[in-house]
Amino acid sequence: MKLIFLGTGTSSGVPAVGCRCRVCTSKDPRNKRYRTGVVFQTDGQNILIDTPPELRLALLRAKIRDIAAVCWTHTHSDHLNGIDDLRGFYFLNRKALPCYADERTLKHIRRHFKYIFSPNEPGGGVPRLKLKIIKRKFRIGATTVTPIEIDHGVMSVLGYRIGNIAYLSDVKKVRGKSMKKLKGLDVLITDALRHQPHVTHMNIKEAVEFARRVGARRTYFTHIAHNLDHAETEKSLPRTMRIAYDGLVLKSQII
Repeated sequence: MKLIFLGTGTSSGVPAVGCRCRVCTSKDPRNKRYRTGVVFQTDGQNILIDTPPELRLALLRAKIRDIAAVCWTHTHSDHLNGIDDLRGFYFLNRKALPCYADERTLKHIRRHFKYIFSPNEPGGGVPRLKLKIIKRKFRIGATTVTPIEIDHGVMSVLGYRIGNIAYLSDVKKVRGKSMKKLKGLDVLITDALRHQPHVTHMNIKEAVEFARRVGARRTYFTHIAHNLDHAETEKSLPRTMRIAYDGLVLKSQII
């Protein structure tokens, strides 16, 4: 199984518009970050997690030519607003794309992207999506997907476990039942926004403490703000923990 990081940045992306800080002006390519999203490659299929605003650019960069399904984590725009780029897969395959999320997220999508689900004028291209509510563990082809409820501030959102990789992009707290779903991980990917505390995201200190509790063989931090320089921050991390970057590919042999 492989996991490809399409984007690893926070909602503003890095560099942030108009900012001249040392990270936003850095020449290190690892400090150039699209909004957060990943692709799991397993059982001969690609499973996309979230549709960030740079989705088309990220998929082209990663040479992703087909998607078996989409799983959304929550309703925030940095995880949804690339949804229109999914129409390319309908143009290629002429099949509706299965899309999974909790009930609240699907209601939000139907309301805020109404044009996708309403009759459109001839010649207008829209994504063709088959929305499916997540209530428990489910399968995409031969792949089992385990949803994990986590706290993004006061908001409940989803992370996902596939095989021995867990992806939790927007996290402030993970409670008991969800912690049990993180046992025996090969790879944990989780939120580590910046050094300073934040009301809806873990900072570096909180993320390191959480990763130690989970005890995965490897941990990669994502959803990075422009407050974190990649190379500088990695130097301070424990040996099994790293900062993810756009285009990074992980492999897990333990499924």
